[in-house]
Amino acid sequence: MNYRKEFEICFAYVEQHLKEPFTVNDLAASMGYSLFHFCRIFYAYQGMTPKEYVLERRLQAALVDLKQGDKIIDVACTYCFETASGFAKSFRKRYGISPKEMKKKIDLEWSTLQERKSPSHIRYQEIDAFIISGYCHTFDYNDHTFEKDMVAYWEQFEEENVEERLYHTLNPSKHGEIGIVIRKGENTTCHEYLLGVVAENREKSQPWHNYQIAGGQYAVFTTFPIDMTKEESSFARQIRETWRYIFMDWFETVAYTYDDSREAFEYYDERCHYGEDAVMDIYIPIKEEK
Repeated sequence: MNYRKEFEICFAYVEQHLKEPFTVNDLAASMGYSLFHFCRIFYAYQGMTPKEYVLERRLQAALVDLKQGDKIIDVACTYCFETASGFAKSFRKRYGISPKEMKKKIDLEWSTLQERKSPSHIRYQEIDAFIISGYCHTFDYNDHTFEKDMVAYWEQFEEENVEERLYHTLNPSKHGEIGIVIRKGENTTCHEYLLGVVAENREKSQPWHNYQIAGGQYAVFTTFPIDMTKEESSFARQIRETWRYIFMDWFETVAYTYDDSREAFEYYDERCHYGEDAVMDIYIPIKEEK
């Protein structure tokens, strides 16, 4: 499945309409995807929500105009910001400095991308359906607080000792947490994120949110090893880059396509516990391309 070519259509649509108002629904329609599937694949492919991507492109295009001497208020109107102050607020929130300061500080180029590393290992695995139980929360890809809400989710997860409580309550035979995005419908940007463990005893899982992961064939990607003793944040970046690799590169080289009837999930075990070669696995549901 050539996702790169499909996203080129989407990105071209964004570029053509930077100076016009449009919605995430319009972007999904440009690719022929349902709203949910579009938002999920876009986030995996690009590392940000569609709304964040459009905002960033408008801010970057605005920066070019500002460097050419255009007035801030004119640039704000050109790129669909309601007010100059609103534009400046969005700009500062995104880049940490004002539009005027940014003009002096950097020469921003859209073609600049951070280095991507391919997974250290890829395998195919047929699995049976199984139940997981864990901590669940609803998020909205189209909400401007999406990234902030995700950070809050993880902070609450740590503060409430959710991992320890899960293992104490469910006592799974094997260590390992599973993170999964669960759709709330095809025509919505909302989804649930569940982080849990395998529920081998359904009676013990009642206090938690339960979900059945579908069986079938998956492509399993083990991330490139990261030394978490030096920089913990590098691990999260590597996971994101692996997702990007899957949809930007890998699907172009294989005779498989993403099986949208099932959900992808992430698997974390002892291999990612702050070691010098931390890795995790991403399970992608696949089917043969027709």
